Amino acid sequence: MKKVDYGSVKMLLAIENPNVRKGLLNTLQQEGFSRFEQAASYEAFLSVLAAEAFDVVVAATEISGEFIPPRIAQLRQGIFGRHPLPIVVELLVDSDADYIRKVIDSGPDDLLQLPVSPGQLLNRLPVLAEKRKPFIVTSDYVGPDRRQTPRPGVATSLIEVPNPLAMKLEQQSDAAVLEVMTAAGDRLRQMRIARFAFELQWLLRAIRQLFQSEERDAAKLETFCGRIKTLLIHLPPLLSTEATTAIAPLSERLALGANIVVKNGFSADATVLNGLGGLVNGMTQAMLGALSPEALEASGYGRISAVK
Repeated sequence: MKKVDYGSVKMLLAIENPNVRKGLLNTLQQEGFSRFEQAASYEAFLSVLAAEAFDVVVAATEISGEFIPPRIAQLRQGIFGRHPLPIVVELLVDSDADYIRKVIDSGPDDLLQLPVSPGQLLNRLPVLAEKRKPFIVTSDYVGPDRRQTPRPGVATSLIEVPNPLAMKLEQQSDAAVLEVMTAAGDRLRQMRIARFAFELQWLLRAIRQLFQSEERDAAKLETFCGRIKTLLIHLPPLLSTEATTAIAPLSERLALGANIVVKNGFSADATVLNGLGGLVNGMTQAMLGALSPEALEASGYGRISAVK
């Protein structure tokens, strides 16, 4: 059997424990890996991941006492790192079910439990190179499709994403791989903007339904309005400078409108609700207007005017 040539694969090993890190490094080098960056501290991890593009990231879930998965989630969301699509293997320092769920929610391609043997990692890499799970895109999550059931109000879009490990095993150049990853990352970014637009519309419908219900659940009303403001806070990093400038006034008015609804509660009249509806519709129209036709199609929007 022909030996796999890992020589061009660029890997980041972010592990604080020097014995584990060196053990993996030595074995990987014996298998033909030759391009490494190492991070033994949280600061080093942030610095190197922001500065360089990697095909594979192997990271412990805790480094220097810091929980790493939130940074992996930011990487996947396109707001940290050079591109959002390296193969990511997270090494679990805890086996608690809630802990593992938090790690999964950051969007890794695979998980291994520490202490990990070099053989475990070497066995996983060919599998990860051969087949990558399609990614799911929601307002909060970008990563492999592992979720069992969708949450209410959370639309999902599946997309096949390129595999930098597989591309390097095909001897494609760093520049060619980065170009493909960057383009795919832009598609994911635009799809996430579309998911934000979808959720804003869902929240508007949910708020209207609360006013039609006999229960008049004030806690839900506050939660839904708070979620609108949360989405608006997380939107700007996904937008171009031009789009951010254009949408900023709409965003400010919508946040104010959500505050007014919370302040008035269920005493808010039709004028207040209609005002919120107009602000949400205007905001989502502007957001979708910033997307390419391909992104709109992939996100389930045939036409911008389909938003009601």
